[in-house]
Amino acid sequence: MKTQLDNINIGFMRNSLYSFKQYNNIPKNTADLDHFILELWNDEVFRESIFLASYELYNEWARLCQDDPSLSLVKRNRINNSILKYYIRITTRSTPFGTFASHSAFELSSENKNIEAGNMNAIHRYTTLDLSFLFQVIVLINRDFPEVHEYALNDSIYKLGDYYRYIETAIQNEKRVYTLSSLEKDELLDFLVETMTAQSYSFDNLVALVAENVEGVSEEDAKYYIFSLIDAQFFKSNFDICLNEHSPLSQIIEYLSSKKGIYPELDRYLDILIKMESYMELLNSGVGQSQEYYNEIFALANQFSILYDRKYLINSSLKRNLDFSPVTREDLSKIKKGINTLSCFWDKGSETVNENLEKFKSAFYARYEESLVPLVEVLDNESGIGYIQEQNSENDFSSLLDTLSWPNSSNDSFSITYNKKIHEFWRRIINKANINGDTAIDLSQHDINSLQSGDEVSLARSMAVMIEKVSDKIAISSVGGTSSANLIARFSNEDEEILAPMNRIIKEEQNDNHFIYAELLHLPDNRVGNILLRQVKRGNQLSYLTKPSASENTITLTDLYIKMIDKRIVLFHKELNKEVKIFHSTAHNFDYNSLPVYQFLCDLQHQDVSTALVLNIGDTNYLMYDYIPRITHGDDIIFTPALWRLYQNEVSGIKTKNNTESIKTVKEYLSDKKVNRYFFISQGDNKLLIDTENDNLLLFLIDELRSKETVTLTECLYDLETDEFNNEIIIPMINRNYTAFKTELDQHLFNVNISDNKFIPGNKWLYYKIYCGNKFSDKILQDVFPDLLPHLAEEDLIKKWFYIRYSDPDNHIRLRLEINDNKLTNTAQIMTTFNDYFDKYISEGIINKVEMGTYDREYERYEGEFIDTAEHIFHYDSKLTVNLLKNIPNNDDLWLYSIKSIDTYFDVFQLDLDKRYEVINKIYNQFQREFNVDSNLKKQLDLKYRTNLNLISEIVESDDNQYFSEFVTAMTENCREIENLKTIQKERLVSSFIHMHINRLIRSRHRMHELIIYGIVEKYYKMKIGKRKYLVS
Repeated sequence: MKTQLDNINIGFMRNSLYSFKQYNNIPKNTADLDHFILELWNDEVFRESIFLASYELYNEWARLCQDDPSLSLVKRNRINNSILKYYIRITTRSTPFGTFASHSAFELSSENKNIEAGNMNAIHRYTTLDLSFLFQVIVLINRDFPEVHEYALNDSIYKLGDYYRYIETAIQNEKRVYTLSSLEKDELLDFLVETMTAQSYSFDNLVALVAENVEGVSEEDAKYYIFSLIDAQFFKSNFDICLNEHSPLSQIIEYLSSKKGIYPELDRYLDILIKMESYMELLNSGVGQSQEYYNEIFALANQFSILYDRKYLINSSLKRNLDFSPVTREDLSKIKKGINTLSCFWDKGSETVNENLEKFKSAFYARYEESLVPLVEVLDNESGIGYIQEQNSENDFSSLLDTLSWPNSSNDSFSITYNKKIHEFWRRIINKANINGDTAIDLSQHDINSLQSGDEVSLARSMAVMIEKVSDKIAISSVGGTSSANLIARFSNEDEEILAPMNRIIKEEQNDNHFIYAELLHLPDNRVGNILLRQVKRGNQLSYLTKPSASENTITLTDLYIKMIDKRIVLFHKELNKEVKIFHSTAHNFDYNSLPVYQFLCDLQHQDVSTALVLNIGDTNYLMYDYIPRITHGDDIIFTPALWRLYQNEVSGIKTKNNTESIKTVKEYLSDKKVNRYFFISQGDNKLLIDTENDNLLLFLIDELRSKETVTLTECLYDLETDEFNNEIIIPMINRNYTAFKTELDQHLFNVNISDNKFIPGNKWLYYKIYCGNKFSDKILQDVFPDLLPHLAEEDLIKKWFYIRYSDPDNHIRLRLEINDNKLTNTAQIMTTFNDYFDKYISEGIINKVEMGTYDREYERYEGEFIDTAEHIFHYDSKLTVNLLKNIPNNDDLWLYSIKSIDTYFDVFQLDLDKRYEVINKIYNQFQREFNVDSNLKKQLDLKYRTNLNLISEIVESDDNQYFSEFVTAMTENCREIENLKTIQKERLVSSFIHMHINRLIRSRHRMHELIIYGIVEKYYKMKIGKRKYLVS
């Protein structure tokens, strides 16, 4: 499968600050390490990097360099090792971390060039204050000067019964804590909510609003009332930081400047912040700055009298200015070739499933089925279903339980997937490579096209390709993500040059006017905000418990409605009647300690999108082999470096030998394992580069082997004798194959009150769930329904009835009975009659249990007001299927009559042959994708069609069946509303009625039956169209 990907001529690179050549400065003998660590103190750039990374380690290092006699030998060695690890990081890691690495943006060109080592003039620095500190400043000023701000409604407010519910935010130990609160509704609160929707008011105007509209309230009373709502956070101050704007410190300074002269204390705070900003500008003049500037900033921060941690207060990042492109257009061709190779190993069954989202879908459908529901109602843990279903009960506070610290309920088990074809391919070639002693597996020498599953890789419209450029080779790390902006947006807040390429990415992503595209803004925790800062302008934003951008349109949670369509969760904007796509353009790990609303919206980005396209060698293969060679495609594309697994129990005496003996033992062990001289100790994203000829570095590996049973090593691909820099290059790609799922909704569906379409037992309807096995369900439909239901109708107890088959997961029949308007008081009589008919089957064990439930009408699914007609159609269809079940001699032939039913529905809905084929073809294609239909199944289906064609034609074209005649007559006389439907409505509805008919008629494996039946009908109509063309010609 060829994936059509285009680059938009831009790329982003992250580099270690120092080159690999400087890594080789590390002394090989343990005796020389002390001197090396002392000499590093003279490296001003590295010394400052340590100061920023760990204030405590910096001070300990200073004591070491001053030969503090109080430092023990153990302590000295610990300091040496910590400094050495940081030095390894600055020379070998490109992951953003303070001033240890840099980022760059570049335009693709045809020429290539290496970064010039040691050129610090090409480095530009950005220094900011920690958001945790700045948010505490904001809390301080909001608390002490409430009258100077404007206020808006808390953006999490929603109505539930007689209450307004919303989220309160508190800061405890520098962390955000969120609490669900509520205020009882009253006339004044209702008035304020209505008045303040989508606008803010000054404190004085709020006081006047209350005093002027509430009789007998003084100004002081009004002030007290407004203060109480501010204190309860029902109103939120406009003095806050927007995550999607320029520098947070600049935002605060601009705001306080606009309030200058009101309070002397406010002016003092402003002066302090301006001075802090000026010292940060001095820091930005270069790298390797003295501690003097930092001490000035600390002294200024102390004047706020708030708690903060020095090691977090000042953040710096580096940009390396490039005048060349590290990636050429020739490299881009290699990347595309590599991605097409990766897609050969993509297997839909091996895709990581978002279990939270899947469980939510199940819970949503169980509660709401296909209803359109306000999002805030759905996500409420008490009135709705919440999110992360297994945690719903844990959201209720218990004074007995929640004051205790509970042990971790970690689960050591995990699931693996097994694709026989892929696993066996890899097992064969890895075994062969290991037998031959090969150090690499070249996929260009193997037939990999035969491994393709036929499924389309579901890559997003815009995605990131992460590579490393290793000399003239391209090492592809990963392909995917929900947006190529995710990995680079964090730099856009500081680096203005990134805004133009960011906007190009956004323009490509937002290419369909069907959708509203919105950037999600939320602050899970104060310090996390440091990586959430960005300038991503999509035109719309969904701001939740944080300040929105003034330049963007704001969507609130209360604007959003949610619906399940074709097993997908779809968000709609009520006022604009458009589908909403949420983006969260950050690299934040939102799975940890997040509010359910935030996690749901972030998870929803991944719906319909493959998480990542990486080389799939099979789960069991990855776990089974202790050595996997490097995997390549030709000489210029690398997919995975070589991998080794080391085992503690294979290294004799590793826990008891001294370091000298252990170094010797480990060197022999690595030699036996044929491990390369340079390798990384890999743990997730953490990597530590080791040189087997360097005793100081081998001690890190020995520590790992002493503490862990298994240690994983990966090959270092770089030539460490050169001035190469470790790099990670992000290439944004646009997926030209991408097709978005689209859904249209009628506006009136937003105004439906769900409660108007819910009927508890006895309120117009009775709803029974009759639990029994599949075969017994046919017996009940054949033996009980033909007597019971006509009897209830003859007694004038019910108007109509219908049923469906269902499993939750137990098989059962769902029977709905509409009680006659004049006989509502006789519900008991219906129930008594029902019991009389079913008592025998319950006592014989044919029926397991009977339950009654609330009937939720599928108002949205059946075009709103058409629901009444739909229920009549259900009734006539149920009568038809019961008659067919009772009177068709051979139940194995029922599928043939389902084809007659399909054709009859098309007659009733007045759709011609071409439209019939179009509708069936569309449904059949959907089912083919669902069941991954291959050529073998298609051949079998074709054979079944040709074998039964004469019988199909006979049944479909016959007019002699009285049950179908009765069905058509009843529909024609009582469902005249069908004639008023638009063609597109007819197509949607007839598909649904056909689906429900097959569910009623066929007792099990409904969707599999539907696939085959639709396939046969598609061929039948195609044949008829062909005959018509032949006759016309």
